This record gives sequence, structure tokens and C-alpha cells, in this order.
Amino acid sequence: MNKFHFNSRFAKIILPNHQAISLFGHVFFKQEMHEVSPKLIYHEARHVQQMTELGFIKFYFLYVFEWIRSIVQGQKPMEAYRNISFEKDAVEYSIKMTERK
Repeated sequence: MNKFHFNSRFAKIILPNHQAISLFGHVFFKQEMHEVSPKLIYHEARHVQQMTELGFIKFYFLYVFEWIRSIVQGQKPMEAYRNISFEKDAVEYSIKMTERK
């Protein structure tokens, strides 16, 4: 079961450039629940699903590996982040889920 934590002090401290983070089946949002977009909720829920499917260790290893590999190949850190396969998948999933009728 996903555990969402809204108005998270933890998220506010560690996330200067992002609104939420998924860690070991928990999602920490900087904002109050009513301020979080459905797209972001679906995005983070997809990360939890990815972790559950792969297992936490494999997910985090592959996530960090892809990010570092892209940086070594010359991408800037934020560009490398956007090109992580798990991020691309979560973006696609969140769009698909919010465009459903």
C-alpha cells in the first residue's frame, strides 16, 4: 500500500528543485494534499509501482546507474535525470492516467 505524506518537512528540506520524492514505498510531498496535482500523484505512484516490481535495491541501483552513465556521457545533471528510463515511464504513465476519460 502506498503511503503518501503531504506537507512533509522531510521533503521540504531535501528537495530544493522537486515537489516530491518516493522512498521505499512512501511518497513525500512538499505541498498539502489539495495543492498536489493528480499528475504528480500518478507520477510518484508509478515510481512506487516500479520499486515494487523490481525490488528496492535493483530499482535504486538501476536508477542511479542510468543517471551517472548519462552524466559521464556529457549530459547535465537535470537532463540526465529527465532521461532516466524510470522517469520517462512515470511521466508517460501520469499523462496517460490524467487524460483518461
